[in-house]
Amino acid sequence: MIIPKLVSSREAVEQFYSNTGTQSELNDDDIRLWTAELCDLLKLPLSYIPKVIGHKQNSAYDFTNFTVPLPCDFQSLIPGGIAVNGNPVRWRQNSFHYLMGGDCCDLANLNTSMDIFVDQFGNEFSPQASVNPNLAPLYQDITFDITDNRIVFNVREGKVCMAYWAIPIDPDGYVMIPDTAKFKRAVADYLTWKNDYILWRQGTLPKDVYIESRNNKEFSIAAAASEIKIPDTEQIESLKSSIVRLLPKVNSYNHFFKDLGTQEQRRMK
Repeated sequence: MIIPKLVSSREAVEQFYSNTGTQSELNDDDIRLWTAELCDLLKLPLSYIPKVIGHKQNSAYDFTNFTVPLPCDFQSLIPGGIAVNGNPVRWRQNSFHYLMGGDCCDLANLNTSMDIFVDQFGNEFSPQASVNPNLAPLYQDITFDITDNRIVFNVREGKVCMAYWAIPIDPDGYVMIPDTAKFKRAVADYLTWKNDYILWRQGTLPKDVYIESRNNKEFSIAAAASEIKIPDTEQIESLKSSIVRLLPKVNSYNHFFKDLGTQEQRRMK
């Protein structure tokens, strides 16, 4: 779809009151929860905004004791969007060596001798690369895992920068949604169904009315899901450039996939 502007979900809430004609107001916390739940069910990528920590006015996180808390609006990391002390890091894949902290099995006691190899492009490699504080950052193999609401590294302290997808909210805590008629209707119908479900369970709403709201909810959600997942011309062009690559770059992770959507050209002399 054409990337739309985002508006507060309050507009969809007003549409809910207009459609139902109810005189009782929904709980604000329920509205926020149900709207965020719908965005999560739709897996709406356009509802997330990219944020960067550690660039310009956004200072990097200083962490100690191997961990750093996740931002409160964190949804997921942007691929390749995390670095420690200016160096890209990789996912740990469930290894446990970073827990070693005894007098014998301590990361600080690792052997400092290394075999350094240089390829034809000038890149340096070492089979003994590890997180040794006595080594230059270039030779350190820094890994991470996301556990609960924190990121756990295999280094005790440092500065971490990250790029992540964040959930956009307005000043009142309402989720920002695409400014499209289909998505506003999906939110309004979802709120109607959630409210009618409670009333139906309490025995104060006829079954036929509840079934009608359920059917409307399913139709509008399907329509919104189809609209947001159809790429427009610009998105198709970027997707094409990402797939059709004349020269594969196997080390794109090292520069945070900065040229993923850029069309490549073969230069011949």
